Amino acid sequence: VDLTQSGETSFSNVFAAVHKTDLSGITVKDVRIFVDAASLEIFVNGGERVMTELVFPSSPYRRIDVTGNESNYSIQSLRSSTPR
Repeated sequence: VDLTQSGETSFSNVFAAVHKTDLSGITVKDVRIFVDAASLEIFVNGGERVMTELVFPSSPYRRIDVTGNESNYSIQSLRSSTPR
């Protein structure tokens, strides 16, 4: 996860970095990424590997770039609701 362009990062000189997780020893079959206003949750193979990232955007995100070795993917939009 590349946080170098994630929004407000001046509070720390180590926050704006590229964060990685070790995928050696597993076969990646499924990656699910959930994005909201201030966080990203990434689940590999239903939780075999998990990453959580906080972000502090200066405005709402309009684009997400995902790169990888596979061309088979789908993108689904979820709507949130406010509890009453």
